[in-house]
Amino acid sequence: MDLFCSKKRWLIPEHNREAVRSLCNELKLSPITASILVGRGITSSSDARWFLNSEDLYLYDPYLLKDMDKAVARIRAAIEKGERICVYGDYDVDGITATAVMYRYFSSKGCDVTYYIPKRLTEGYGMNMQAVDTLHSLGVNLIVTVDNGITANAEIEYAKKLGIDVVVTDHHECRAEIPECCAVVNPKRPDDTYPYESLAGVGVAFKTVCALEGENADDDFINSYVDLAALGTVADVMPLTDENRQIVARGLDCIGKGSNPGLNALIDTALCEKNKGHEKKITSSTVGFLIAPRLNAAGRIGNVESAVNLLIGEDYKSGLGIASELCAKNKERQSVENRIFTEAVEIIESEHDFVNDKVIVACGDDWHHGVVGIVSSRITEKYGLPSVLICRENDLGKGSGRSIKGFNINEAIHTCNDILVRHGGHELAAGLTLELDKVAEFKKRINDFARDRITDEMIEGCAEADAELSGEDVSLAVCEELLTLEPFGTQNPVPVLYMRDVAVRDVIPLGQNKHTKLILEKDGRVFDGLLFGFPGESFIVPASGLIDVLFNLDINEFRGERTPQLIIRDIRLCGADMKRCEGVAEMKSEILQGRHPESVPSIDVCRAVYKLLRARDEESSGLVNLFVFAEEVSESIGIRLPASVLGVILEIFAELGLVRLKKTDELIMRIELVKDCGKVDIEGSEVLKKARNINSQP
Repeated sequence: MDLFCSKKRWLIPEHNREAVRSLCNELKLSPITASILVGRGITSSSDARWFLNSEDLYLYDPYLLKDMDKAVARIRAAIEKGERICVYGDYDVDGITATAVMYRYFSSKGCDVTYYIPKRLTEGYGMNMQAVDTLHSLGVNLIVTVDNGITANAEIEYAKKLGIDVVVTDHHECRAEIPECCAVVNPKRPDDTYPYESLAGVGVAFKTVCALEGENADDDFINSYVDLAALGTVADVMPLTDENRQIVARGLDCIGKGSNPGLNALIDTALCEKNKGHEKKITSSTVGFLIAPRLNAAGRIGNVESAVNLLIGEDYKSGLGIASELCAKNKERQSVENRIFTEAVEIIESEHDFVNDKVIVACGDDWHHGVVGIVSSRITEKYGLPSVLICRENDLGKGSGRSIKGFNINEAIHTCNDILVRHGGHELAAGLTLELDKVAEFKKRINDFARDRITDEMIEGCAEADAELSGEDVSLAVCEELLTLEPFGTQNPVPVLYMRDVAVRDVIPLGQNKHTKLILEKDGRVFDGLLFGFPGESFIVPASGLIDVLFNLDINEFRGERTPQLIIRDIRLCGADMKRCEGVAEMKSEILQGRHPESVPSIDVCRAVYKLLRARDEESSGLVNLFVFAEEVSESIGIRLPASVLGVILEIFAELGLVRLKKTDELIMRIELVKDCGKVDIEGSEVLKKARNINSQP
């Protein structure tokens, strides 16, 4: 986050006041929690009670899924006949957990069972002919797919010719033709009437084992599988609504109680690595940031079988060994990711045309194909633009792309289909393979497609608040009530709250100046606000001392004392400071157009500013507040320099290649000096010439 925030638009909702009042009265909720529920479409007291009830588990009848009866019949027949069953999975966490759920169930029934997960780098996603041949040679009679198979028409037909039956359990979008096999269980089937279609792959596998168990699927049975179902659902970023919310709430509770020995070993090892004790409560954040990355590392750069073996194992001590291996692979993945990110940034900064191209395309050597997708996400986050990172592998380039909201990168890539070897994906994430000599053409064509489709508003993005708070609302009672909305995740995110005209009483650097604590005051209440990843020295208190903030409300526990605190997401100027900012922008624009000849900066002033910038470059983060820096320059050169004029000077420097500017707004920007740029003639600046030429015209 840059100050005074990014250029994101803030969306402040107006809730149905009558619905909010009704929930407050009937359920004794605070207006804050009631507003959040109403904003998320939960307006009746009955729906709110169901949403807030995390103790009772309500799951739909698994036989409501199309073909579930056929799947159960074929699998039960295989169990009774002692046929060899293979669970065919996938290498992401959803696929890994789904494989473990199905494998553990078959093992508990004494089945002759094995599992197969294709290798990410050599086989790619889903079923393939070579894998079917391998399973045939192993005497497999029945393949049960998990988290894949819905588009494997040709592979399933091939398996049938070899005498292997297939039951598909999947959750991905279907093609026009459903595979012809024993059963296809997928809530996204067009002819399926299941009440909830957003199950993860592991969710479908979980429903399948519940159907297989039938009347014996009691709470103890459900608890032995729902932990893995929750893990895969959260890791696959599925909506935490309806049945998924039920699965995840119960599953997280089971994980916290140590229901799975291997998973428990992984959590303990990861927390020990971070010098933390075992958490009292496992949340969706624990899954997203602690567990899932370590399991994913096995599928990206390690041996995915180790992740499956961890989850199907029954011995905690053995699990510790595998957990250590996964943690080591995750560190390796982080190292590889950071190297690729650094190299990608260098390429982008030197090659990308930020003026004309709205999709970043970067190509590199020795970039691990299993990691570039993660790096692409970081690149998109850094620059606010869709990105496609391509690894050179022999004569081919294999790439992964990530997008911004509103731009369908899969559609954009598809427009280049005629020059691609293969491609596929979703609106916000996609992959592709192409010949290396086609990379330049691909870059041009995808940018031609994107140029008129990506707007400035899409690049800037928006931040949406759930509710507005007063100073009195910053309390432990409100914090604890908000926790009843857990588990948080997709379509039920951590509430983002809004507060206006907050006074900044103090700014305290934390963590070797990597983070900042603000002492804030509103309505007579004083509380802390934390800015993570933002150096304290760069925080400039506005002239009025007031800011507007977007934040998450959190509880800080320190030495037995619990206090509410703000985890700040975004900041903007308010009141008079906002008007000053707008005035600077207007005046700067007029100077550049030559309407104020008396304000055009002299060469000596420009040189003085550059000298101070060089001095700052050695001791600061490069973040500049024009008001403050204008005062520094004014004091140094002995004349008053308005912020608008300083803005003009920086535009001159940027044009001459002396600096790179990343603007947050007209007051705050990050300035990066260009090293070894050589001697530059400021008089040659077209920006300066334009101002002077216009001024000199009659």
